[in-house]
Amino acid sequence: MNRQGDGKQLIAEAKKVFWLIVAPFFALVFLLGGPLPGGAAAGMGEGALLAAGLNRGQDMNQQNAEDGADLIAAAQYGAREIVAELLAQGVDPDFQNQEGNTALMAAAYHGHTEIAELLLERGARVDIQNLKGETALTMAAYQGLIATALLLSERGAQLDLQNEWGYTALFGAAFADNTDMARLLIEQGAQLDIQDRRGQTVLMITTIRGNTELAELLIAKGARLDIQTPDGTTALDLALRTERQAIAELIRAALAANP
Repeated sequence: MNRQGDGKQLIAEAKKVFWLIVAPFFALVFLLGGPLPGGAAAGMGEGALLAAGLNRGQDMNQQNAEDGADLIAAAQYGAREIVAELLAQGVDPDFQNQEGNTALMAAAYHGHTEIAELLLERGARVDIQNLKGETALTMAAYQGLIATALLLSERGAQLDLQNEWGYTALFGAAFADNTDMARLLIEQGAQLDIQDRRGQTVLMITTIRGNTELAELLIAKGARLDIQTPDGTTALDLALRTERQAIAELIRAALAANP
């Protein structure tokens, strides 16, 4: 059997087991029949020919959707060989499911750095956003997956893309209380003072969460202390309101040093 045949057999056999695990989580987008036989168009009228062409297009869309879903699932579960074979067969590395997620996002979210690298090598775009505005990098940041985040950053991921709530990858690190991830993103060039949809900065989120270590890092790296939310609230106001005394003292000291 040739390589293509071997690959198809590998995927067919793997999917028998694979879908027993993931089937409860996936539904087919289309439930259509196979393509018309090659000679079926003979003698058909114009309308019938058009309908046959549409059916073939639907069959192709169905196959593309199934292959794309397989690619995302394989990336999610760390099945590198299946990912490689699907890509070799021409499956679109940027296929997006109904939520707008891609295989790269699935790999990034679950920390499968080698698969993420493979997808990028095969042409996957690093900054695709899903329907909520998340990217592979923001997913890695929320999960605290430093190796994956570093790979994505080095491959050109935009550090400051905002999701539908206005959060960037650095916000994700703050919400996860992950100072190491925040340090990596800052070293890679992430902006410190972006405001979310409510006007809050990463320092404000960090203050509310009481992460003194991260607050100290942000202040040391030059996070602005004078930014206000629409109602005039500053990071210091939040520190006092939430009784984060250690962070309040850090802010006061920085204000005194730079009046």
